[in-house]
Amino acid sequence: MINAISYKKRYFGRPADFFREGRTTRHYIHEKRKLPKDCRLRRDLWEKIMLAVSIVMNCKYCSYLHTRTSLEHGVGEEEIKNLINRILCPAGIHGKYDL
Repeated sequence: MINAISYKKRYFGRPADFFREGRTTRHYIHEKRKLPKDCRLRRDLWEKIMLAVSIVMNCKYCSYLHTRTSLEHGVGEEEIKNLINRILCPAGIHGKYDL
């Protein structure tokens, strides 16, 4: 069994707080681009990882964005559905998620 990591969900009181967080994200993306091309993840794999993280973190906006971006980078609809279903109901008990 995987140990759950405690994470405190953040709420942004002002748009400026949200955009400040975005600057941190842009910093990581900029640093990732400095890596040699042979050390980088393929974009489709990167988007699948980001989609999985956004689902686990329960961010509907990020989930929507990374679902759309995954489709744009060649990840199939069926593959995305399978990924989401394995995260939301790993035992397959609760039904299926549909895009």
